[in-house]
Amino acid sequence: MDKQNVNPGQAGVGHSHGNGQVMESITVVVNGTPTEVKYNLNEPLGSIIGRALEQTDTAHQSLEDWYIKDGGGKSLDLKEKIGDFHFPSDVKLFLNKRAGPLG
Repeated sequence: MDKQNVNPGQAGVGHSHGNGQVMESITVVVNGTPTEVKYNLNEPLGSIIGRALEQTDTAHQSLEDWYIKDGGGKSLDLKEKIGDFHFPSDVKLFLNKRAGPLG
């Protein structure tokens, strides 16, 4: 597996896989625990939620109960392709659980 920097200045380092997809990695902070999550630039941002929760051994009921914010506190569109955000290489995203019906 060859390492190549496919998008200089963007999150992660690209890893070419035999299926033609290039995987990147991004830091996601879950309950204060950072983890490196692999993704494909064409995946929707929401696709990394399950992986981040699994990697941090965080129990979850439903993936819809979670949202992602950037370092500035802005909630990000989970349906948008990850590559469309043009994240810098040192970006940290924050995965948060939505408040329940009682707050």
